[in-house]
Amino acid sequence: MALPRRAEYALAAAESALAAAGDDKNDISAISHYASNCDAMIVDNFFRGLASQRNIGVPQRFDVKLFSARTLPRFIAYLDNLVHNIPLDHRKAVKAVVPHVSQLLILKTEMAEA
Repeated sequence: MALPRRAEYALAAAESALAAAGDDKNDISAISHYASNCDAMIVDNFFRGLASQRNIGVPQRFDVKLFSARTLPRFIAYLDNLVHNIPLDHRKAVKAVVPHVSQLLILKTEMAEA
């Protein structure tokens, strides 16, 4: 799968800054491959800061939320929000398709049906 052109351009500017901080090509590769296909990613503190700079703007360009160890409480809140807002029809569909996970509390549908 070819890299999205906009990911290559947006992150090319980061390569020179990363050279000064060490070799983080794995972060560049991960972001450039997955940013356009994810709602959120967790990366290291340095790269989150770099990718969020106005001239690079990964979160804005790809509509992705970037988290790191420094923003861990926000990441946990983001995940909690996702779990607590699973629509009832999605819960029912997951239970029907993957019955062995139907006992998970996040898939509880009984109270909502009553």
